[in-house]
Amino acid sequence: MQNQVDNLVRRFYELFPDSEKPVIARAPGRINLLGQHIDHQGGFINPIAINKHIYIALSRRNDSLVYCKNLDPVFGEVIYELRDFIPEAKRTKWMDYVARRPAERLPRGAKHWARYILSAIVYFHRRLRREESLKGYNILLSGDIPIAAGVSSSSAIVVATGLALCELHNFRIPRLKLAAQCGRAEFFVGTLSGFGDQSAILLAREHQVAHFMFFPLRLLRYVRFPEEYTILLCQSGERAEKSASVRQTFNHRVASYHFARLWLKQLLPPTERDRVHCLRYFLPERESEELAHLYALLKHLPENVSSAEIRNVLSAEEETVERLLQDCSGHKAHFDLRGVCLFGLSEMARARRFIRKLAERKMSEVAQIMNISHNGDRLIRFDPKTGESRPFYNTYSDKRLDELAHSAQSRKRATRQMASLWRQPGRYRCSTHRLDQLVDIVLNVAPTAGAYLAGGGLGGAIIVICHNKDTDHIINALERNFYIPNNMPVLVEKVVPSPPAEIIRVAG
Repeated sequence: MQNQVDNLVRRFYELFPDSEKPVIARAPGRINLLGQHIDHQGGFINPIAINKHIYIALSRRNDSLVYCKNLDPVFGEVIYELRDFIPEAKRTKWMDYVARRPAERLPRGAKHWARYILSAIVYFHRRLRREESLKGYNILLSGDIPIAAGVSSSSAIVVATGLALCELHNFRIPRLKLAAQCGRAEFFVGTLSGFGDQSAILLAREHQVAHFMFFPLRLLRYVRFPEEYTILLCQSGERAEKSASVRQTFNHRVASYHFARLWLKQLLPPTERDRVHCLRYFLPERESEELAHLYALLKHLPENVSSAEIRNVLSAEEETVERLLQDCSGHKAHFDLRGVCLFGLSEMARARRFIRKLAERKMSEVAQIMNISHNGDRLIRFDPKTGESRPFYNTYSDKRLDELAHSAQSRKRATRQMASLWRQPGRYRCSTHRLDQLVDIVLNVAPTAGAYLAGGGLGGAIIVICHNKDTDHIINALERNFYIPNNMPVLVEKVVPSPPAEIIRVAG
């Protein structure tokens, strides 16, 4: 790490010879071991920071320009004029401002990375006096986090920039609050994500898995990751870039959550509706008593509903509905409220169970939870022996929900267990064929491993938790059955739970 910092500082002074001493910040990538797609719904996550990092050197300028340079020449140089953004952002509520899609004014392509720097600057500059808020920066970035692999390279840029700005301007913000503010800052780029990535990057612990809850944002506990197990990050070669189409797909799923919440909210007594701030409201606290009711409630949600019908049924929520539809404009006009809602609630149950089983060192159950979670995102089943795949689709018809409700009330313990919420994959479907292939190759050679997609899916990588003795077998199987047939190098790395983001003090 020290060599990377020394090189960053040296190159900073070469590129900006008249600059004042820079602030240096480091932010790691992150992976979420369980709790996918639910931080923005009041869910639970179990992330670690990984041993890959973004480094940023930042110093003030006397004019209103922001010069963004990257040590990797592929990414080029970007120059922003703060007067194009700050005055409007300061006089407008943040959510109203980002709804105007300011990021659409920015350059695309290889220079997409710099908008994450700008998102933090625009957000935190709203705290400054007018004359101070229009002063720009010289910025140099470097790093080794895999790009578009689902390990939050973009959020690491936001956090590193946010940390550097807080240091430079003497903002004293507790880390939990800073995580939420960095998450809101990232809304600038147009993605309706939660605060999970930023929380992990800022509050991770070495050798530990963190357990967070959202709405309100709370750090609930840490659990040490067992030394006899390995975490593998296996890249698919498909870039999980936040392009316009991917962002619309992501926002489409998030909108489905909100539409489902509003749809179910209408079924409640009027005195109860004000308590429904997020999807977690519908998560049963006592499964034995409430689960059958939940399955019956889910029957009210449609599996394939048009935007026109959503407008009609949720007419009392017109402003919210129109904003959500705008955020996923250009995407298909139909929404699977039932499958997405069931995924979200069952994933919350899985995330809570995951951390308990990890603490108990019941790793076979940890693996089972991961594999069920992936089935909620899955598109295909792949047979590594034949090389054939077939479509995969979880069915939740009214009849199936009736069966689950009946089983949840059975006198037979085994029957009740099979109807447990955490065992139901749901239907989020943000995997890809390649990600599903990677998972099935892993489970074919190591049935006791756990494997599921990293990040938001739609490309990127998978995460594998396996016993140390299985690591080489898994890597060899992936090389033989996936990477060689796709003419790719073996993109598998061991990652370890690593320390959080920090300001780095340098001499001179």
